[in-house]
Amino acid sequence: MGSSTCILTDGPACDLQGGWYAGNGVVCAAAACNTIQFGACCTTLRGCNVTNDQKCQCFGGTFTAGGTCTPNPCPGTPQLAACCAGSLCQ
Repeated sequence: MGSSTCILTDGPACDLQGGWYAGNGVVCAAAACNTIQFGACCTTLRGCNVTNDQKCQCFGGTFTAGGTCTPNPCPGTPQLAACCAGSLCQ
């Protein structure tokens, strides 16, 4: 992921896309999306996730700009796989 683009959406929809919600009423011209860095974020509970630097800080993670999670750069984090419980697969 390189530079980001701006779309008008609500906070939960932005979060589902791995975005950084600029706040209610903020228009794209004022959001400064080009300054947001994406990369690998290593956290104790979530392992490795590609996200932006601000969100990684919120999770208490260690951020590597431009990094990816393949291969997993996070030391000591378990590899995640499907977990089937009952009739639901997570």
